[in-house]
Amino acid sequence: MRNSKTGLIGALFIIALVVMAIIFYIKDGRPETQTANIAQFSENTEHILGNPRAPLGIYVYSDINCPHCKNLHQTMRQVINDYGKDGKIKWVSKHFPLHEVSQKEAEIAECVAGVTGENSYWQFLNKLMTEAIESLNSEEEFTNSLIEMAGAMGVDKNKLKQCIEQNPYKEKINQSRQEAINLGAKGTPFIVLRKGEKIITIIPGALPYEALKNLVEENIESL
Repeated sequence: MRNSKTGLIGALFIIALVVMAIIFYIKDGRPETQTANIAQFSENTEHILGNPRAPLGIYVYSDINCPHCKNLHQTMRQVINDYGKDGKIKWVSKHFPLHEVSQKEAEIAECVAGVTGENSYWQFLNKLMTEAIESLNSEEEFTNSLIEMAGAMGVDKNKLKQCIEQNPYKEKINQSRQEAINLGAKGTPFIVLRKGEKIITIIPGALPYEALKNLVEENIESL
């Protein structure tokens, strides 16, 4: 009987040691801080306003600092407001930064989406496209000014700073730029109209509201 008890205690002791070793490996072998940092930023893909499953998609490749892109942004807001309610069209925001400042703005916009979600992305993009962004002396000052802008919207500034430091969306932005170049883009804005995966029209440059409205109506009728 005593031998049985001794054997049982020994077995339990070995199991306890194994469990402790596993816990130690998880805590010290894989730093918890790294796991938390990776997990807190969503793996966002396309930024879509309107019905994500809409048959007609307007893909707009923009440089956030481009004046014509800013004009087209306002036109697109009006188009989606007028034609997006029936679920037939969607606006897909794509990045095509041509300068370092625009690259940084795109990266921060992606981080805003990663930290807080799609609604914040569009709110932040609207601010970048409509408000005059002061040209500051250094990249650090410029970045901090955008962090403050996002913070005023309710974005967690500490998480946003971590995301900016890690820059997890740089490759996504580069892929978007290359995608536009492969489609023939030589400048911004660059518009691609799609029905499903099929490209219907490519427009290099901004369109006024009436021209874009006519294009949308023409293609909606054929859906």
